[in-house]
Amino acid sequence: MKRKVYTTSKTFLDFIDLYIQCLTEKREEIGTRKNRLEIGVDKIASTDQEVGKLKLQLIELEPELEEKAKTL
Repeated sequence: MKRKVYTTSKTFLDFIDLYIQCLTEKREEIGTRKNRLEIGVDKIASTDQEVGKLKLQLIELEPELEEKAKTL
């Protein structure tokens, strides 16, 4: 349409305010996601440690399990 579009100082300041608002919302969203990921990684690490402990217990109890299997 080849119209000229003029930006007034008020419009420009409104644009800046909108940009800051969007930036704040995105930062909060990213922070929330980051916290969730950190919690998930911590849970995975603790579960890995527990599995390692259980594997050691299984190795220690393996002879007893074999004896009980033979008696059955």
